[in-house]
Amino acid sequence: MAAFILPMGKSESWKIVDYGKIPAHLVSFADTSMQIQVQKSAAPIVYPFEKPLFVTGVQVQSSVSGALPHLPKGLQQGQKGADDATLRLGLIVRGDKKLNWFQRKIAPRWLLELEKLMPQNYGIRHVQFISTCQQRELLHKKRTHYLDSSLKEECVTFLEKAGPFTLSKKWTQPLQVLGVWIATDGDDTQSRFELNIHNIEISHK
Repeated sequence: MAAFILPMGKSESWKIVDYGKIPAHLVSFADTSMQIQVQKSAAPIVYPFEKPLFVTGVQVQSSVSGALPHLPKGLQQGQKGADDATLRLGLIVRGDKKLNWFQRKIAPRWLLELEKLMPQNYGIRHVQFISTCQQRELLHKKRTHYLDSSLKEECVTFLEKAGPFTLSKKWTQPLQVLGVWIATDGDDTQSRFELNIHNIEISHK
């Protein structure tokens, strides 16, 4: 078993994917951390691996300042109109092949951009997220995104207020992973906050 720390302070190691019509975050880098200003915005921040890794666990040390995403009353986090989270950490799981011509015509823009960043000849099967949630009943619950079945999520950390927090998860069956996707969102709920990611550790075989 091995582990490595992602280079949070190196801007050249990370790729920011544009959603198009949705405003992007303001992202900056310090010596050993990444700062993300969420201003009613969303944008995948991706660290592509040079080759697939068999990932067995991940741990993230982070902190949030300002208010947490403002979830409308009567909606469950993740539903349309409430699909924002302080942090989702995605593992991009390897697929057998890249999209064909027809699939590329109907694929969402984020998937096309993400596939370009992956190692040559590898496609994307799905993205497995671990996330924060603000409704206690969602803790340890799994879901598939209502718009895209390739986006899968499990809440592993319940947040009640701003401050430091940890995301962590271990898998008994390793996931063959092509890269990491940092997702933090304020576009659906028109929220503003600042996320600082201090450390991401990937355990792998």
